[in-house]
Amino acid sequence: MKHRRAHEQRATALRVVCLCAILSAPIPTRAQTQPSSESSALLIAAMEAARLDVKQAVEDLNAWRDHVSETRQPVADKVRKLEHEVATLRERVRKLRTDEAYGEQAQRERRARMRQAEESALFAHTLLSEYRRAMETRAGTAEIQALAERTDALDVLLADPKDFARLPQSARQTLDLAETWNRERLGGRRFEGAALDKDGLEHPGTFLQWGPLAYFIANDGQQAGWIVSRLGSALPGIEPMLSPSQKSALTDILNGQTGLLPLDPTSGDALKISAARRSFVEHLVQGGIVMIPILALGLTAFALIVIKALQMRRFRVGDETGIREALRHLNNDDVEAARARAEAMGVPFGALLRSGIQYRNAPREHIEEILHERLLSHMPDLEKHLGTLAALGGIAPLLGLLGTVTGIMRTFQLVTVFGTGDAKLLSGGISEALVTTEFGLIIAIPALLAHALFARRVRTMVGAMEHGMTVFVNELTVKKDASCETS
Repeated sequence: MKHRRAHEQRATALRVVCLCAILSAPIPTRAQTQPSSESSALLIAAMEAARLDVKQAVEDLNAWRDHVSETRQPVADKVRKLEHEVATLRERVRKLRTDEAYGEQAQRERRARMRQAEESALFAHTLLSEYRRAMETRAGTAEIQALAERTDALDVLLADPKDFARLPQSARQTLDLAETWNRERLGGRRFEGAALDKDGLEHPGTFLQWGPLAYFIANDGQQAGWIVSRLGSALPGIEPMLSPSQKSALTDILNGQTGLLPLDPTSGDALKISAARRSFVEHLVQGGIVMIPILALGLTAFALIVIKALQMRRFRVGDETGIREALRHLNNDDVEAARARAEAMGVPFGALLRSGIQYRNAPREHIEEILHERLLSHMPDLEKHLGTLAALGGIAPLLGLLGTVTGIMRTFQLVTVFGTGDAKLLSGGISEALVTTEFGLIIAIPALLAHALFARRVRTMVGAMEHGMTVFVNELTVKKDASCETS
């Protein structure tokens, strides 16, 4: 490449010299058509030099062409070889990129499978942990003492949920424990432990269990009975409901003999209900201080109902037959017989009829006013205690509601102090608060019902007496008018 560039530069310079010589030569005139000998010699010398340069340039060009011909094939072979290597490298790069994409995809798949395996392992650990926690509830506080050693070892294995290396051992130990536990409790077993009596004292002894049924007898033989779970206690409780013969049977069974024991098919629910049952006095005490006025209202209402019932039983309402008999005695001028018949009709209608007999000779309007006045004088006796019963029937539920409100307020104060973790505290407080409402309604319903019955009875009696007075006045007036017309 360097020789070629030098030759081209020399050829170019020669052309420039020739051109400059030609241009610089003067144009001959007619007088100078024949060149001088010096000019011709210079021209010839220049042309000869140019010819020699051209010849040298041609030789150099030919030599360069020969050199290019000699070196072209190796260069072309090298270029083809390099192009092949480039193609090979490009193919390799493409394969590497493809392998990289496949590797990234495989890595993502492995990570996904790893996450799935970790989630499956965590799920299995969660199931094992939940079964372990549920075992305490299902087994009860008595069996937990017998299973304590194995459950503690299982708790150590399940302590770290990310320790997947322990998961197979945890699963194997959990399954072995579950199989052993279910087989033993179905076939019956005995084990040593401790239980609490009703006073909270701990007694060591022996448990005897078949399925969900468990019995306990202390080592000293003083405490024996069913096993129940007690809230807030880590040890089981003793429900001493076994008779001496049943205690003896339990001892015989523990010694390998036979015996008869009572069964509780409710798994302790009947015992809990029996223990939660309260007497009537305890039920009253639950209502608190508001129960005092409520019970006072109840006793007052009961007394008024009895008094009013006896009073209403004493009242009598006359019938038309007795009125006509009294009128017949009056027509026969037998006043004493008419008064005796009126007296026999009882209170209060007998008194009204006696007043009518007394003023029988008065005008009709005067007799009606007298009888109406006598009827009004008996109305206070008829309506006595009715208003009090109505008031008691309305006040009793209000006092019950007052007791409920104060009881619920007291319950929420306890919840503020101790929290809502103990549902028994909240439900027990609300049930105690509702005792006052219960007794308020128990008192109000009979009081209002008695008031309605007595008020209806009074209205019926007043209507019957008004009807009897009207019959008496009408008959008396008709007889009086007939005697006046006859005279």
